[in-house]
Amino acid sequence: MKKILAALLAGAMLASLAGCGSGGSDTLAQIKKDGKLVMATNAAFPPFEYIAGNEPAGVDVDIAAEIAKDLGVTLEVSDMDFNAIIPAVQAGKASLGAAGMTVTDERKQQIDFSDEYVKSAQYVIIMKGSGITADSLGEAGVIIGVQEGTTGDFYATDDIKGDPNTEEVARYKNAIVASQDLMNGKCSAVIIDEMPAKSIVAANPDKLELLPDVLTEESYAIAVKKGDTAFLEQVNKTIARLKSEGKIDEFLIQHTGE
Repeated sequence: MKKILAALLAGAMLASLAGCGSGGSDTLAQIKKDGKLVMATNAAFPPFEYIAGNEPAGVDVDIAAEIAKDLGVTLEVSDMDFNAIIPAVQAGKASLGAAGMTVTDERKQQIDFSDEYVKSAQYVIIMKGSGITADSLGEAGVIIGVQEGTTGDFYATDDIKGDPNTEEVARYKNAIVASQDLMNGKCSAVIIDEMPAKSIVAANPDKLELLPDVLTEESYAIAVKKGDTAFLEQVNKTIARLKSEGKIDEFLIQHTGE
């Protein structure tokens, strides 16, 4: 009986070590078992994700669809608050997170990132004729609207206002709602990524304008569960293929009309 128990324990240890050596997580196996890849996103960040005809669309949706195609499964898009995306990936409720997500050291502690696929920057939206400049953002009484949990939020809080508890940074679920409050006079400016900023201004050309100043430069990547090596390799293979085929540029043109 002792020999049998010892053999069982040894087998369990070997299986555990084998699992660690192959990447630890079983996301890839679960995707193939379920026949679907679940993408966690926040569909209010055009052109990367938005709602068109009651369905999620955008650059990131197209990239995720290509990943699903390469795996021979269907794509399911789960729309949620931006702050819920990383926890969903960590808990295995989503296969990956794609939402114009900037690669940061803080996020790298929570999840693993794919290869980068788009360069971006933080821009400022203001009301036409308001007189707001990049230099005046830090002045008392200037309220900056941001999408909660984004790099624009962190920049406004830490670099401009220098106070994580300031009431002069107004946090919103998405940039579209923030821009609506800007037009309603509830904030002075909105900081958001370059392409969403241009999209919002283009939709409201009589009321809004974009400051020429670039606040930060950054890169987007796809989030997967930490240690999920096998799945990450598959994601990177698809991204490499799309880059080589010029598909990501095509997606950007398709969803911006440029």
